[in-house]
Order: sequence, then structure tokens, then C-alpha cells
Amino acid sequence: MDLNIKVSSDSRTIKPGEYFIPFKGENFDGSKFIKDALDKGAAGILQPEELYELARKKLEQYKVKVIGITGSVGKTTTKEALATVLSGKYSVFSSPGNRNTLLGLSADIVNNLKKDHEISVSEIAMDKPGEIAETCTYIKPDIGIITNISGVHKEKLKTIANIIKAKGELLEFMDKDSVAFLNKDDKNVRKLEKTGKCKKIWFSTNTKHGYKTNLAGSHVDFVVTLIDEVCSHMGMSEKEIQKGLLKVRNSPGRMSKLEGKKGSIVLDDTYNASPASVKAGINYLRSFNDKKKICILGDMLELGTGEIQAHESIIKYALKHSDKVILVGKKMRKAAKKIVNGATLNILDKSSDFDLNKHLDSDFLSKNAVFLVKGSRGIQMENVVKKLLKNSKRDSEFLVG
Repeated sequence: MDLNIKVSSDSRTIKPGEYFIPFKGENFDGSKFIKDALDKGAAGILQPEELYELARKKLEQYKVKVIGITGSVGKTTTKEALATVLSGKYSVFSSPGNRNTLLGLSADIVNNLKKDHEISVSEIAMDKPGEIAETCTYIKPDIGIITNISGVHKEKLKTIANIIKAKGELLEFMDKDSVAFLNKDDKNVRKLEKTGKCKKIWFSTNTKHGYKTNLAGSHVDFVVTLIDEVCSHMGMSEKEIQKGLLKVRNSPGRMSKLEGKKGSIVLDDTYNASPASVKAGINYLRSFNDKKKICILGDMLELGTGEIQAHESIIKYALKHSDKVILVGKKMRKAAKKIVNGATLNILDKSSDFDLNKHLDSDFLSKNAVFLVKGSRGIQMENVVKKLLKNSKRDSEFLVG
């Protein structure tokens, strides 16, 4: 089949001449919309397996070096930062946002990969055993990265041991002449030391670097260290790496540092949440030593067994390291009931219930205040962020430094 065809898995937005992918998911069956797609001018039908094979052939024929990134948190930020820096020396292809499933990655490669691309940087998703293995069968990494491993997706995988094994599929499907960059500081990643036959390069955030960056968050040292390791391996100089790092910015909802009302600072980390990422967010909040610190935290979803205990632990950590805590969601409410102390907590059922005047007095809305807003996507904590901002345009209020 022609490598230059265009594809779509959405019959609502498909364009004449594109091939329709009748993908079957947990809650829908794409085959039911074949007629709609053809009526709108689809060139034909391409089964998902045919799409995956086409993506594999395109990567192979264009001789693109593939970088695959997985981990429990930080995949998208790492992917976008790495792609930005590498673009200073190479022609880089990278899927936008968090398009990280085999279907999404394959469609982006088929639609947008060009002959002049030298490197493809992909984020690889996983919420069940075998998912990374299937992705790597078609989109096989020459360079693999595991950022960290924690209890995210424990609802489906049940145990941390299962999560470690599932993440390790990345290493199992890499060739012996490929290279994996692994986080030495993460005890769960270290358990993959003997997994796979690829070469392993272990890195630690304890390694000091002298790079300057506009990234914000407790993960900055990790991202910069990883970028230094990978880009140096790819032949980039320190000068080239530094130039690229200054172009990197936090994406909206991923520890974006925004201008709030009355001179306050809003840390918008609302894209998603897990115990590890919430704790990391609170640790970054702690770095604002001379400011009043306010945590507004929503439910963490997909934690499975022990989810209430996990919420209890996060609430206690927030109370210890901030001046005010506001909670959103049923899980937070349930966990808060088990915590006995003198703290007064505002607890809301949903993010849209947040009222600036009701839940914050003047002491907590000033140039001396920093807000951390975080929660799982399903809780829609961006509703809170918009009410805190100087104006509601989350993507235009970036602060530097």
C-alpha cells in the first residue's frame, strides 16, 4: 500500500480521500460507522492491524531512529522536552500531546512522518499487560527510556510487581544493539536490571549539571539530566543542548507556572494525578519559601486497592507542608474523615463548586500566595485554575523564573 495515504479513526471528522480505521474499543465499535465514513468520501477501509504494519514499514523505509518513552509519570513532559532539544540538530517527528496508544501513534506516523525525518520520539502508554509489547512489535525503539515506576493503573494491574513487569516489556522488545536509559534513583526501575538484552545506561539526578532551563517543577533536574544523557549519546554538544533547553516550556496543565489574581502564582498541574506526582508537586510548592502555600487537590483515580489510604497519606503530607488545603472529590472526602487533627479543611464534591470568595480569604489571595492545583483528569481541576487566574487563558499566562 502507498506509504503516503491519510487515515482517520473518527467517522465524524473524516475527510474525503482518507482511509477509515474501524477501531474497536472498550466502549465503542468502529465497524458500526463504516457506512458513515464511506458516505463522507472515505477512500476505503483499513483494519487496525494493517495500519500498524503500515506505520512499521514507513519507519523502516525512511530509516528513522525511534525513541520510545514509558513510565508512570512524566512521559509527556519528557517526550516534548527531548524532542525540542533534539530538534536543534536533527529533523524530529513527535506525536502531539499525549497520543500514546498504538492506534494513535500509528495514525500519526502514517499521516505525518516525512522522508526527511531522522528521529521519532514517542510516548508509549500502558494500562494492561501486553500493551507495551504490542506497541513495540510495530514501533520498535532503538532508544528506550523508563522515567519511573509507581502504583499508577494499580486498579487494573493489581500489584506493583505486575506494573514493573508490564513496563519491562519495553526492554524485552528492544534489540541487543539498542540502548535503554533507566532511572537509577527509582527502586522499581532498578528491578529491571536483568530484563532484556539491550545495552542499559543508568542515570541519576544526583549528577550535577550546569544547564539553565525555563521548566518548572520538582522533576526539572530529572528531565534535564535525562536530556543531557540522551542528547550527548546522540552526538549533541553541551552548547547545542543548552540552546535547546532554553526553548523548552511546561505545557498547559503540566506544572505550568501562571499569573493569578492579585499577583499570586498558580501552579497548574491538573493534567493528571497519582500519589507520586502529587507528592512531587507539593515538594515543588515547598520551594517557595517566602510565600503562603495553598494546596487544592482533587481525587486520584485508578489506584485500586488501598486508594483511600493513598489519599489519606497525600492529605497528611499536604497539611504538613502547606498553609491551607482544599480538597475536591468523594475519595478525598472519605479519606479526610479518617484524619484526626486540628486542621480545618474545605472539601468540595466537584471542581465546579470552587468559589473564590467563599473558600479563600484575602490573606490567601495576594502576591504572597502560591497555589498548587492538581487532580486526575476526570475531576476537571482546570475549573479551579481558571477561577484563580488573572484571566482565564491558561496557555497565555506563562511566567519565567
